[in-house]
Amino acid sequence: MIIFRLFYDIKLIYDINDKFQELIPEMFYLSECLVNYNNFKFGQTQFKCVVNDVILPNWAKGNYRLFVKMNKKALESCFISEKIHYWIDLIFGVKQSGKDAIEFLNVYRKACYNFDGDSYLCKLLDNIKNNIIIIMIIILIIIMKRIRKKLIKFILNLKI
Repeated sequence: MIIFRLFYDIKLIYDINDKFQELIPEMFYLSECLVNYNNFKFGQTQFKCVVNDVILPNWAKGNYRLFVKMNKKALESCFISEKIHYWIDLIFGVKQSGKDAIEFLNVYRKACYNFDGDSYLCKLLDNIKNNIIIIMIIILIIIMKRIRKKLIKFILNLKI
């Protein structure tokens, strides 16, 4: 099995894009989330590397506890304390939508937003439901035609 989208290498993620990375909360307190203690078989990457424990950046020296400890230390640093309100504005505040969101490149696909109280995703799901209902009706009609033919044959073969 080839894994294309499985998270397995922190260094690789940061090499691809070193400016915009968010870590899940566990990366600040739970080193066990990075280790495959249950020996699950996750397969191989497209580069034929077996996916097992998460690969850490070089500065962590292969030590998962050190990685989590340094993440926590960084999160609690003065630098982050001075800047975290920018992130809060992006995620929860004024830069979440509208002109500010566009200016700060904080925009996503239409399905993520609500329009006039009705979301794009709800409309999309309604269309999908409608298409499923139409398909079910077509299938029912086909089945009924087959049943009708069999029913007529059955009735004609009855000896009363």
